[in-house]
Amino acid sequence: MKRLGQCVVALLAVCAVAAEAEAQDYYKGKRLTVIAGSGVGGSYDLYARLLADNIGKFIPGNPNVIVENRVGAGSRLAMNYLYRQAPKDGTVIGLGTNLLPFDQFVFPDAPRQFDVAKFQWLGNMASLNGVIAVWHTAGVKTFEDIKKTEVILGANSRVSETYIIPAVLNQMAGTKFKIVHGFPGNVSEIDIAIERGEVFARGGSWASFRISHPDWVKEGKIIPIIQNGSKRAIGLENVPLLIEVAENEEQKAIFNLLMSGSVFSRAFAAPPETPATTMAILRKGFMDLLTNKEFVTYAESKGFEITPSTHDELDRVIADVQKTIKPEFLDKIRPILQQE
Repeated sequence: MKRLGQCVVALLAVCAVAAEAEAQDYYKGKRLTVIAGSGVGGSYDLYARLLADNIGKFIPGNPNVIVENRVGAGSRLAMNYLYRQAPKDGTVIGLGTNLLPFDQFVFPDAPRQFDVAKFQWLGNMASLNGVIAVWHTAGVKTFEDIKKTEVILGANSRVSETYIIPAVLNQMAGTKFKIVHGFPGNVSEIDIAIERGEVFARGGSWASFRISHPDWVKEGKIIPIIQNGSKRAIGLENVPLLIEVAENEEQKAIFNLLMSGSVFSRAFAAPPETPATTMAILRKGFMDLLTNKEFVTYAESKGFEITPSTHDELDRVIADVQKTIKPEFLDKIRPILQQE
């Protein structure tokens, strides 16, 4: 029995060495493609490129990493591709918008070809608070002001954060955003319209303003009036959370559902059926990068926030929302987002 035990231990050691050798060799000479479900230049794209520029050093075999932008339908097109068509061998990962889980739960019959619960999540680079911010000439300074004064707000597609949150606030909290949606690609197109005086507000992550327009932030040209997250962000301590303006249980339930998007702010996934051994390599490389002090210091010096969440945390949020959201609240919100 003692000899048998020694043989088992030796066999396990050999298997471990073989597995490590396989991990070292798997990505050698390969290319890892990062699908970004937004246009070039926006915050989602910038985070995808930050990941692509650095993660190769943290994956055994040091694959070449590139970014491919697939724009359309609030990142549904990109995630459809990732789910249905992309190779399921660990050579393609993707980044969709933070409200993909919300979109699926509210509109389960919408034209999509993926299930967020079946993606193989790597994790989330940063749990970013979304904001609605107004231009300094808009004539409003606070959330209460926007209930009294109409402000033209630019938005991308009707399934993006830039549209969903102001539309819900208009119907449920009495705000007066005049939403102009259909701006292509990413928020950079909206920002150009803001500078031209065509629109005076937009939604999105506060990080997107800090990274793309540090001068706007520093000079007070853009004013955040409401934020969406589990707690007030550093630097936005005087800006109310979405959940804090809820006036009844119905609003709290719906705003909580919107708040779940924070943990998916910059979340990356691989297709279903990607082998477990390959996912282990990707997930380890992902978290090793995001906990590397040198990388975090570099990223923060460029205006990026790095507050990672694991794949287990993402799976847990999806499961919790599926269990707790009441059908009657979803029935309430659907007509709001289907209105023109």
